[in-house]
Amino acid sequence: MPPTSILVSQIVKSWMLVGLISLSSNTIASQCQPWQTNTQTSTPLIVGLIVIQTDNVFDPKQAKENRWHNRLANKLHRVTKPSVIQQQLLFKTGDRFNPAKLAESERLLRSNSFLRDVQIRPSEICHGKMVTILVRTSDNWTLTPGVSIGRSGGSNSNGLEFQEHNVLGYGKSLSLSYKTNTERNQTQLMYSDPHLFGTRHQLEISAQNNSDGDAYGIHVGLPFYQLDSRTAWGFSANTVSQENSFYDQGEVLYKIGEDTEKAELFYGWSVGQKQNQTSRYTFGWNYQHTHYFPTGSQTNTPSSDTQSYPWVAYEFLQDRYINRQNFRTMGKVEDIALGHQLAIKLGPVSKLLGADAHYLKLDLNYQKGFQASEKQLSLINLTNTSYVGKGKHQGSHSTAQADWFWFNNDKHSWHVLAQTNAADNLQVGEQISLGGDTSLRGYPVGYQNGSKSALLRVEKRYYSQVYPLRLARLGATAFAEMGSAWGNGKKVDWVGDIGIGLRFVSTRSSSGKVLHLNLAMPINTNGKADDYQILFGTQANF
Repeated sequence: MPPTSILVSQIVKSWMLVGLISLSSNTIASQCQPWQTNTQTSTPLIVGLIVIQTDNVFDPKQAKENRWHNRLANKLHRVTKPSVIQQQLLFKTGDRFNPAKLAESERLLRSNSFLRDVQIRPSEICHGKMVTILVRTSDNWTLTPGVSIGRSGGSNSNGLEFQEHNVLGYGKSLSLSYKTNTERNQTQLMYSDPHLFGTRHQLEISAQNNSDGDAYGIHVGLPFYQLDSRTAWGFSANTVSQENSFYDQGEVLYKIGEDTEKAELFYGWSVGQKQNQTSRYTFGWNYQHTHYFPTGSQTNTPSSDTQSYPWVAYEFLQDRYINRQNFRTMGKVEDIALGHQLAIKLGPVSKLLGADAHYLKLDLNYQKGFQASEKQLSLINLTNTSYVGKGKHQGSHSTAQADWFWFNNDKHSWHVLAQTNAADNLQVGEQISLGGDTSLRGYPVGYQNGSKSALLRVEKRYYSQVYPLRLARLGATAFAEMGSAWGNGKKVDWVGDIGIGLRFVSTRSSSGKVLHLNLAMPINTNGKADDYQILFGTQANF
């Protein structure tokens, strides 16, 4: 039977509150009644008993999930502790009943990779005003040892990994992985605790050993974890040493070595949520020092670069979300933000603190969603980083992306993506390129590069109802792409490809990975490109 926990302390608190209610028995029912969506009372409703039910990976009540391998998986899996769920709820016994808090708590819980499904519903009303809340979650399988093999843009990759995203059911994450590709061999150890000592504070540490250098990182802090959060703070530091490749028509021209040290400290505050929106204000300090070192293919290196500066930031968010399935992935409910999301960060970069010149650095990000109907959905995302001043960093880097979705039905949809990139002063270690599994899939990695790029993709998606062993969903896609990268002395040269692909979406794993298998053929090639590309590997989205 799935384990169920009823928090005793909440039961006691709930009935204590009931005992304090001194209203006439003519207006308050003397027993609990099933919750109705149109329930109305003359007094504000109060959160009463909170029942938390944590279910295993498979439901033995369903015949298709009660086979020997399902039972074995459930037996080996450690179910999430009810206390982990309770820590993330935005309401408690005695609070005024607010359906928006239930919806936001659902979104917070769904963001945990170790949870497959989350439902928070009022189940009954007692004594005319005490609302019983049922919180029900289903786990993902969180132990994911395995072998990964991939091929993209003519390059192979493989690796071994061991990941546990819910250590002993406490919501902690631990991973050890080894990966190798054309860039480097990489061994990484990472630990993440999103609820340090049962609080909202977070801790993440990582160590990485590469064939071309090392990387270490730490982050600790308290995020703005809900729309009504009033304060946030954080500290992070990391170091990275590696060699960066520069491509032309799929070939590595040279590599430049780069040692980078970064640190950030910040504190933020907010007046909280007002109606359906919130504003946040943050100030902090950023430090970054980059030292370049010679490689076998490039002995001349630029001088070191240091940026150390204070900054202030403003963030605006709207509480407007929808959820649906078969959006970015398959087989799970996904939350989609439709409201305005704006973030602005401004800081003075000064020669007095080690920079090459005086600048005013501006970071801007804006996102918005539009739902024309139940079948149509559009998303836009705009980003810009600018250095206003006179020096080697002077200029800006902008990205604009628009996604349009048409959901024919539960089995079919269309996706159109348009994306542009532009940088008027690329720095050492920066490049804008097209090719490989994330852009022009019919061409090798780095087939085109420059200071600007444009990409258009039209994709037809199919979501199969096939559900083998209740472990993975199957999907398929047909796509056509067109794009170009130009600038830095290179002219616009539009190329395109067409292709088909299969998708295997693991619906019971916390990794959330989508296995891609694509066959893509270039339409016109004015350089080095094979007649077709076979690409396979894992990505986060369909």
